[in-house]
Amino acid sequence: MGYLSILGSLLLIVGVFSGPIETSAAKFVSREWVQRRLGRVNYLWRFFLKRAFILGLGLFIILVALSPLLARFFQVD
Repeated sequence: MGYLSILGSLLLIVGVFSGPIETSAAKFVSREWVQRRLGRVNYLWRFFLKRAFILGLGLFIILVALSPLLARFFQVD
């Protein structure tokens, strides 16, 4: 199995989990945009940005810690 296929598969797995969140956020933003309640849209943006940064940093730390095990499992030099 090629290295690019492995990375693509991992990205696909992450994308499956983020899809419902994106759909819910788009529905909320469109409803609030029509009613011109832009303060709530800005709050949602800040809320997701803060959570995404914390989650991304946590996942990065976990993946860095597990990278030797993953490299051995996928037989990457």
